[in-house]
Amino acid sequence: MRREPSILHVDLDAMFAAVEQRDKVSLRGIPVIVGGVAGRGVVATASYEARRFGARSAMPMAQARRLCPPNTAFLSPRFPAYQRTSAVVMELLAGVSPLVEQVSIDEAYVDLAAGGHDLSLRGVTELAHRLKAEIAVVTGGVTGSIGAASSKLLAKIGSDLNKPDGVTIVPAGEELAVLHPLPVRRLGGVGPATEQRLHRSGIRTVGDLAARPLDDLVDWFGTAHGHGLYRLARAEDNRPVVSEREAKSVSAEETFDVDLNDPGRLNRELDLLATRVAGRLRRSGLTGRTVNIKVRHPDFTTVTRAVTRDQPTDDGRLIAQLARRLLAELNTSGGVRLLGVGVSTLADFAQDDLFTAAGEDPPFYSFPSPAEEASPAGAPSPTAAGLPSLSAPPVPVPSATPLSSKPSSLSAGAVGPSPSAASAAMPLSSADAVSSSAASVAMRLTSAGSVAQSSSGGSVSPSAASAATPPPFVDSSPAPPSFEVPTAAPLLPAPSSSATPASSPATPTPPAATPSVAGAALPAVPDSDSSSSAARVSGSPWLAASSSASPSSAPVSFSGPPALSGPPAPPTAPVWRPGQDVRHDEYGAGWVRGSGIGRVTVRFEGPHTPPGRVRTFFVDDPALHPADPPDWTVPAPDGPP
Repeated sequence: MRREPSILHVDLDAMFAAVEQRDKVSLRGIPVIVGGVAGRGVVATASYEARRFGARSAMPMAQARRLCPPNTAFLSPRFPAYQRTSAVVMELLAGVSPLVEQVSIDEAYVDLAAGGHDLSLRGVTELAHRLKAEIAVVTGGVTGSIGAASSKLLAKIGSDLNKPDGVTIVPAGEELAVLHPLPVRRLGGVGPATEQRLHRSGIRTVGDLAARPLDDLVDWFGTAHGHGLYRLARAEDNRPVVSEREAKSVSAEETFDVDLNDPGRLNRELDLLATRVAGRLRRSGLTGRTVNIKVRHPDFTTVTRAVTRDQPTDDGRLIAQLARRLLAELNTSGGVRLLGVGVSTLADFAQDDLFTAAGEDPPFYSFPSPAEEASPAGAPSPTAAGLPSLSAPPVPVPSATPLSSKPSSLSAGAVGPSPSAASAAMPLSSADAVSSSAASVAMRLTSAGSVAQSSSGGSVSPSAASAATPPPFVDSSPAPPSFEVPTAAPLLPAPSSSATPASSPATPTPPAATPSVAGAALPAVPDSDSSSSAARVSGSPWLAASSSASPSSAPVSFSGPPALSGPPAPPTAPVWRPGQDVRHDEYGAGWVRGSGIGRVTVRFEGPHTPPGRVRTFFVDDPALHPADPPDWTVPAPDGPP
């Protein structure tokens, strides 16, 4: 401890509720509660008017509603407004001393010794009163309480002794006289469970705790916690004021209105929480090695699990994957009330490789040998695998010499693999009735007019021959039943006339073809990366080859379940939260009093206006818009001309 009360602790009084009362003049003097207004919401801050009825922070919102009178305002948090107010206060404290440690949005420690101030009892008292008055001015009426002492422990306790809008100075040497009469819950680290254990042992005040030997405290609470309580009860606190505090963890959690026990829904909630955590990590330039989850059951029992990686990460997908594995180890059949995801063991860099970043093993690549690609006629029969005993001879490559003008089933510009690879990879089905001695291949393509190409005849279309393009994949599956579906209009948008190439006189123009349908209708998407692409359908046994013709006349292959085309989903109505800042095109700025049954009620007022009128609108009123928090500063008067 220091020899003078040179550490200040500044704590804004019921900050969230005070900011709401500042910005909403009709709420001044009445109970205000800020928090989760839904069924299982929790009170974040209760105004001092509401505290007289028993409401307090961390209380279930449903309980606060039962305790408070009907005129109580229950509002959702407006964090942008709170952050702006906090920034103004922290800027003011930075002018008092260069050493300011902000511990939360509404409290901070100030080291007066680093600011060259008068550290006498009178000097510190005057400085504290002056600072308190300046806080009220710069925040537009939000008050703060200040404690000054020789240690952080006594300064924080002092700021809480005379709330709200109070000042407490603990002179050096009188720490124990102030500390020992206080209840044990005033000490940091004494929560409800520790307080109950101390009460069972007859310990009510800090003085009672200081009279206990160290061995008893270690036996009750363990080595670390027991030694900590022993020192705090004797006002032994040498913690310095640190201007930059490193984050130890980044987390996000969600309390559900109804207990969840569906594994799929819980996994989706984990994904959303992991995305939020990863976003905060990236915005802070941090990564973490340890991923942990928190699960709270309906009986309020809380279980945590964690896993630590070798390398830090900020990848939301990996965080979600690890969180899912941890959740799978827990029994959630009884329901989950609260779910949380966090990342700890933080660092300021990431060093993931390509595969461990996604939690995967490196892929195994296997390439066929040249002998396998050749697929000789004497290859073993596939009957052992339950396939037809048919062999596929190599498909001849089209010659560059124009042959007969007999139409071909190959479209100009068709894309496909090498003939040997096609014949090896795609064995012909028995439905095609192809014999190896005849050396002919039946080609089922969704082009205009399917004609068989014979190896003996060797006839191909002139356009295909001139392009010298290898044939596409050979259909290897049994031919499913097909039928023609007449269409009144092309399924794909027709390009402009400038994009359609003129047909060559030597190239026969195929007739317009109707789409070939195999069981169902799903349009294939053309490949936009090549000028003449094949319409590809994933998982379909039929592969369609498209020519250089325009997309409007290009064949389309269909496969899979039918495409369900219904009316477009209606636009989602905006959600208006109680307390939200809004602006109406006609009535100006205001805030949401409440919403429901397709209506939203707005009171139009501001920090410097009289209490405004209340009006009700439809929730989708186009004239009503979300708005930024109002400006609480008083405009400076105009000077003389």
